[in-house]
Amino acid sequence: MANKKSRNDMTKDERICDEIDRLRGLFKIKTKKEEQSSPPKLRVAIPLINRAAWLRATIEDLEKKIDEEGCVEGYKNGENQHGIKVSAASNAHDSKEKLYNTIMKQLCELAPENSDKDELQDFCKLNK
Repeated sequence: MANKKSRNDMTKDERICDEIDRLRGLFKIKTKKEEQSSPPKLRVAIPLINRAAWLRATIEDLEKKIDEEGCVEGYKNGENQHGIKVSAASNAHDSKEKLYNTIMKQLCELAPENSDKDELQDFCKLNK
């Protein structure tokens, strides 16, 4: 069996696909056929899963950028006005993180009762 790449070694698209697979597994939706035969409540979860996966990969990229460049940046407006402000990457990270948390909470609510949703429940408990 081949070793699975670490998330650090994956491209953004690979990380998105990996996260989609992980979240779909929590909902017991492995194939397109299972997706189409799922109850309407679970079919609503599919676009949320896709969005959450993209957000997670984007947040990871922003965190890497913040680690490399810092969370503040200098600015200069004209000749005499200058200073330090929160970086654009930090602002984007904050807004994406809030959206990701909102979507994950929605997914917690949509998870089927008979699903092994321990991971989703743990996430919801941590983010109340």
